[in-house]
Amino acid sequence: MGLARDSPCFLPSDFGPIEWDIEDDPQVSGDSGDPLDPQTGTSVTLTVTAPAADTGRAFKLNYRIRAKVTIEGATHYGDWEPIIQDDKDQLRQIYIDTGYSPVPSRSSAALVTAGTYQNPGNLSFEELSCNAGSYCGGHAYQLNNTVATVFQSVRNQHGGPIIVNSAYRCPRWNIHEGGETNSKHTQGNAFDFDNGEAPQNWAVAQSAMNAEVSTSKILLYPQSGSYHDLQWFIDNGYNGTNLPPGWTTYRFGHVTTSTD
Repeated sequence: MGLARDSPCFLPSDFGPIEWDIEDDPQVSGDSGDPLDPQTGTSVTLTVTAPAADTGRAFKLNYRIRAKVTIEGATHYGDWEPIIQDDKDQLRQIYIDTGYSPVPSRSSAALVTAGTYQNPGNLSFEELSCNAGSYCGGHAYQLNNTVATVFQSVRNQHGGPIIVNSAYRCPRWNIHEGGETNSKHTQGNAFDFDNGEAPQNWAVAQSAMNAEVSTSKILLYPQSGSYHDLQWFIDNGYNGTNLPPGWTTYRFGHVTTSTD
């Protein structure tokens, strides 16, 4: 990081130590905090603690940094340079902010973008993605552990389209939607579907069972109230046309795609 243009082109032997100023970048919206200025020296290692954001934040952490040095009693400043959180850490920060665990590793193969995601056949990146858009900062990375592979197995058994209304959810969107804190959606291990009326959603649930998803991990939801897993419906003799008392439809279904 060079000195300002009006600084001398050489440093005399009596110049002081290089110091550093760092602050929340005022040209970028969102409070990233104002870290303590780091140590002196020709290089700097910076560790920041972001302000609390219990429901996550919709922006990357942004700071700016500059060097300064005192020469013959006069302080000379370098240009401000930006420090911006990258795309992976933007998503990982949401987990840290909200206290969700585990936080995805930067090296995790489950972290995918539109350019690296491998569609197994019938689950597009848009269907996989957290559908909160700008509410969650439009994070480029999504998390795909088992959801795409298992979805494709269910789709193959079903033999026709399955309408996915939620697959991966980042913690910020999961909180907004009232999801459980241990939601499998936030780990890329679940999808929700809605193919229409009760017979159609029952058929998708049956396809998931035929794809060897545990019946305890296939859920159907009423128009309001609590859900039950597919095994409960089977044990009680219910199906796509014979619904529990008070149920008028299966409003949507859920499939957990991991085995844990």
